[in-house]
Amino acid sequence: MKNCFNILVLLFIFNTSSFAQEFAYVTDSLQLRVYSNASADSDVLQTIDSGDSVEVFATQGGFSQVTTYDGTVGWVKSAFLVEEPPAKLLYYSVSEKNKELETEIDTLKNGVQDIATVIDNESETNKISELQTALAKEQEINQKLQKQIANSGSTQTIKVANISSHAQVGGSKIRLYYENKILILIGLPLGLIIAGFLLGIKLSSWRMKKRLHGFSLK
Repeated sequence: MKNCFNILVLLFIFNTSSFAQEFAYVTDSLQLRVYSNASADSDVLQTIDSGDSVEVFATQGGFSQVTTYDGTVGWVKSAFLVEEPPAKLLYYSVSEKNKELETEIDTLKNGVQDIATVIDNESETNKISELQTALAKEQEINQKLQKQIANSGSTQTIKVANISSHAQVGGSKIRLYYENKILILIGLPLGLIIAGFLLGIKLSSWRMKKRLHGFSLK
């Protein structure tokens, strides 16, 4: 009897192994039942979905004792537990990470645009400052010129009078030049016409003498 008891204890120890609070995941595309005991005939406490994480404490006869996400302690079939997160869970995890990265990228882009705007504004401010400085210099020069003009008013009047007299003399010379040129242009064609007329008369007289064999008519 004692030997039978020892054998039963050994079988129980062999079939039941303790886990130091290891974690496992429900495999893909599955709703797994959580039983009250290590038997499918026991009461169903709840169901857990694919990708849910459970804490494993022990195994017995193809079942694992687990604690679910809400603290329920029960037994599930060990065949439907995996050590690595299933593809579905990894997909969701990666998708969330991608969303976070996209948000960070958008934030960085906005920051870069803000920096570029600040740089452009500083550049425009520098240009405006340079133009204002140049304008101030031009205004200063203009004021100095106005003072010089005001101080030399009489001198400018004398200069204008001299320029006017010189202009009159120059105008007379130019007018005389053009009058002479007009006379030349009119007289030259007239002289050519008279010379041509006289040459024609001379040529006609010579032809007549030739016909009369050197005799001239008187």
